[in-house]
Amino acid sequence: MKTSFKFIEKRPLFEKTINLINKDSTGLELVIYDLITKTREEYSTDLRTDINYISNYVKTALLDETLKLSNRYALEALVNLNKVENLTQDDFIYAMNIGKNKALEKIREIDESYETESMFLEAIIKHGHAPAYIFVFEYDSSKDTHKSHSFGGLWQPNEQYEFSKAIKNNIKDNETKKLIRASSKEDNAVLISSSGDVEGMLVQLVDVNPEKIKEKYANTEYPANMGLDAGGHSRHHSAIGYSFHVPDTTVITLGESGYLRMFKKGHLAFSSVNQEQVKIEQRWDFIKSELDK
Repeated sequence: MKTSFKFIEKRPLFEKTINLINKDSTGLELVIYDLITKTREEYSTDLRTDINYISNYVKTALLDETLKLSNRYALEALVNLNKVENLTQDDFIYAMNIGKNKALEKIREIDESYETESMFLEAIIKHGHAPAYIFVFEYDSSKDTHKSHSFGGLWQPNEQYEFSKAIKNNIKDNETKKLIRASSKEDNAVLISSSGDVEGMLVQLVDVNPEKIKEKYANTEYPANMGLDAGGHSRHHSAIGYSFHVPDTTVITLGESGYLRMFKKGHLAFSSVNQEQVKIEQRWDFIKSELDK
């Protein structure tokens, strides 16, 4: 929920950035931004429900066990006093304290017997890895550069993949949005045309070496880590590389860590990561001058 709230909070800045880098935008990027927000919200809610159940189960189980042990140890303490017929209130208080302390000590030893870790692992496996996407906008299958950097994937609906019914449909359609959200645990890219039609899914972005970007911008303001201060993996490197090698596209990613980023012509143009966005704004004049070329 925290991540999706951050997305909602940053939406105006994302919209402003879109208008600055793509004056012909018809709002399709915002449709995907909202879809990503919804996907993260649904994932967080479902996972939180399971985690709360596990947490409450463990707490209840441990509490029950603690009470049983406390009573047992208290009774043993009373028996050890050897004064069953002459017990005083202080004796009972003493025994109860003995029972409580020994029970708490014992419960620490048996905590792992409730297999809390394995239960959390089962919940994570059930929900899969956190949602992650690569969206390529303005994909045009009639252009060789677009096709040459795209490999494999699904280009027609496939009965093995229910979500593939989104292909050839528009991302503004509510059913299409649901299908795309259902694909959030899959790898590779979703390709979207300038009109908003889903052209392909599970597509690999190939021959998109981001090192070419560094070569072009050597001895400039371009950051050595490509602006990915919070870290980046193959998904982000493919995305930023594709945006460079196919410069008439815009690429938006969602990482499993919950970072939403937008790339244009090899530049990180927007990030939901605060420190990254601050640096984007610091070098914005440089970025904008390169995007306008």
